[in-house]
Amino acid sequence: SGPGSQAIGLLGSGLGGVSAGAAAGLGAVAVAAYAVVKGLQDGVQGFLDYNDSLKELQALTGITNDKLNLFEDQILRVSKIELGGAKIVSSLSDVAIAFKLVAGAKPELLKSSAALADVTEKAVVLSKASGLDLKTSVEALTVTLGQFNLASSESARVINALAQGSIIGAAEIP
Repeated sequence: SGPGSQAIGLLGSGLGGVSAGAAAGLGAVAVAAYAVVKGLQDGVQGFLDYNDSLKELQALTGITNDKLNLFEDQILRVSKIELGGAKIVSSLSDVAIAFKLVAGAKPELLKSSAALADVTEKAVVLSKASGLDLKTSVEALTVTLGQFNLASSESARVINALAQGSIIGAAEIP
């Protein structure tokens, strides 16, 4: 009783003398056309969300268009993380939002797109591994880095410690 069944039913009733097989075939075409249009709409919406996220990142950070291009390269890289043979794939929009959250929490990382990307990547990994939303993972990572005055290069160690603490029950990831 989804769009395909409705399309087949409408086609079948509207074509009267046409065989049920032909109506079903036309229904399948209608379903395929719907899927293509829906896919295009989702793709366009994803692109618009990504652009909005980039504009928010630029507005929050005050970075120039040239520097934004460097961040875009890093966002693309972080959207496809390979870790121990596993692939972690995130939408460009989600990664751009994560960059914005990390930059807001640790503005000193704006000096280096690579350092910002590294911390953001670790927050994405923490989010996927823990099942937490990205905002919570960013907060857990950046707060811990700040509390212990750790460099961004310590991000991997921090997410491992947070995960271990959660596994053994010492503490939940905040």
